[in-house]
Amino acid sequence: MAPEQLEGVEADARTDIFALGAVLYEMATGKRAFEGKTKTSLIAAIVSGRPTPVSQVQPLTPRALEHVIERCLEKDPLERWQSAHDVAAELRWAGKAPEVIARPRDSRLSWLIVLIAVAATAAITWRIAEIRREAPLIVHSAILPPEKTQFAFEIAGAPAISPDGKLIVFAARASSADAHALFVRPLSSPTAQPLAGTENARFPFWSPDSRSIGFFANRKLNRMDVSGGAAQVICDAPEPRGGTWSRDGVIVFAPSAFGPLYKVSDGGGVPVAVTKLDVADGETDHRWPAFLPDGRRFLYLSRRFAARAEDPTPVNFGGTIEIGSTDAGLKKMLFASSSNAVYSRSGHLLYWRDRSLVAQQFNPRTLAMGADIVPIAERVFRTGRWDAAFSVSDSGALAYEVDSNRELTQLTWFDANGKPLGVLGAPAEYAFPRFSHDGRHLALALADSTTGRTDIWIRDLARDAMTRLTFDPHDEWTPIWSPDDSHIVYGSDARGSGDIMMKRSSGTGSEEVLYANRSFKVATDWSPDGKTILFQQENSNAGTDWDLYLYSLEERKAVPFLRTPFAEIGASFSPDGRWVLYFSNDSGKPEAYVQPLSGSGAKWQISTNGGSRPHWSRDGKRIYYVSLDGKLMAVDVYATGDEFFAKVPRVLLQTNMKRYVGSPFDVSPDGRILVTVSMNQGDLAPLTLVQNWTAALKK
Repeated sequence: MAPEQLEGVEADARTDIFALGAVLYEMATGKRAFEGKTKTSLIAAIVSGRPTPVSQVQPLTPRALEHVIERCLEKDPLERWQSAHDVAAELRWAGKAPEVIARPRDSRLSWLIVLIAVAATAAITWRIAEIRREAPLIVHSAILPPEKTQFAFEIAGAPAISPDGKLIVFAARASSADAHALFVRPLSSPTAQPLAGTENARFPFWSPDSRSIGFFANRKLNRMDVSGGAAQVICDAPEPRGGTWSRDGVIVFAPSAFGPLYKVSDGGGVPVAVTKLDVADGETDHRWPAFLPDGRRFLYLSRRFAARAEDPTPVNFGGTIEIGSTDAGLKKMLFASSSNAVYSRSGHLLYWRDRSLVAQQFNPRTLAMGADIVPIAERVFRTGRWDAAFSVSDSGALAYEVDSNRELTQLTWFDANGKPLGVLGAPAEYAFPRFSHDGRHLALALADSTTGRTDIWIRDLARDAMTRLTFDPHDEWTPIWSPDDSHIVYGSDARGSGDIMMKRSSGTGSEEVLYANRSFKVATDWSPDGKTILFQQENSNAGTDWDLYLYSLEERKAVPFLRTPFAEIGASFSPDGRWVLYFSNDSGKPEAYVQPLSGSGAKWQISTNGGSRPHWSRDGKRIYYVSLDGKLMAVDVYATGDEFFAKVPRVLLQTNMKRYVGSPFDVSPDGRILVTVSMNQGDLAPLTLVQNWTAALKK
């Protein structure tokens, strides 16, 4: 692959010359021109490295041949031979040129090398011509993140290619701890430009004329001209899940993670619902809309969950791709899916299935599906929001991100002052570590490397043995120990939208549904007296956001603890049970706070200049949190009567923790800190760009 392909610039005949040079180099030396232990290092070698001179590897090589190969491998296409005919002509000349310093025996050998190179060039040139006559050329290239940044697909959503195939917009950031922004880049150039005013923007999508983008930021749906100008707010969108723009100036979007789709004018106005949830069938939300060519009908993903404890009537589980219309008069189910789907002008639907991107014929007029499903790309990344990282243009350009096992983490020990002490076990897809109160066991979520499904496991720290606690084929997360360590509460998708489950920590007996409804929930702590479960619930449909609730194990019911228009997340009880620690975005950025459990209304800010995922020490005298730039901070705290006091925060260590709801670290009873440290650079990997991908459908 030539440097311009790796930089996402359109390929031409000179790209083939670079490939020819690599073949000739290997023929002459027996070694590859560019090598790397990893994909990233190989890309770096091709883009900026220089191969060892041929004459250093093979001293018998004629200087004329070396010159031909070197010019084939020039980084700049303008500096290369401009055609295979030019290369063949130079090689024939090289075969005639005498090597004045060579001994006769060596000269015969060097000319033999030249003759072989000439023959190889002729064969390769002929084959290139044959391939071009046989079928349009499928060109793969790579799009690298802007210098000193990394992509932010996991938090901000997939890249989006403009309908005319000339531009691509994506999110990037300086590091995993920094805020991200949108960048726009011509596919014909390696240079991307940041779009001012798009900080923390998510889920970008294009206008049909390729001149503007829509995106979500600050709980709003926005639009912006890519040629310049400020972002314009269109309407509210508190917890969005995608949008699509018609040529009639209508935007269909999901303003909430749980609810129907709405339409609104691209000039602003009051949104109007265009889909309706079938509650009896278990529908919880509609998301990731994508218009069909008529600009009236659209694809979307409908998600359904299983029967609730309060409603034993069986319903479906999973997702389906459906079709709706802007007049709200159509609802047609196409097929089961766990990700979004888009229509391609080739006459296919593209969607994610079993970690691959596939294409299936589709008639946008009759809405009929073809029978054949054709794989397009393997190991395509999909997030927990059920959106796959791919985009396709009307002109036939396709971009996607490869799933690089980005969740691989290493459990790492640090002392109370942030000094590293070593690792615990081998790297795996760990999340949400939580120590038992006696410090002998560690509960955590572990994803299966094959299926991607997450279960709760328990590690015996003395024996260094792992035991699986849950076996459901759906995801489980955020394990919470009971005060006596006899039970574990956790979240599960098995029966619904993040229902709260309980099971004996010994693994004996069956699991029990503690609390289930149609809103997404995450259990975050168990009170020291063993009577109450603290959890957060997503309530954007009710006009708030994430709110905190107290679930009574005695009364088997939940009551609100803290409900505001903002998000309150990651709450936990103080060790004495008097205080509740959480973080909220009520100031415009996340900050950690403490409130009394009594609900007096008073609160104290613990973090300074931003902080999330706070955690108590086991003695309640210290609070830990993660700063906006990814540092693990420590704050000494104390209470006097009904007053709470916090000292100045101090830095313990720099982390690269992943941004999820539960805590990515925990503090053991002896004061050591266990952190999940990311082991890979998924967002540093390039995007794959495929020009003329539809040619693969004809094979």
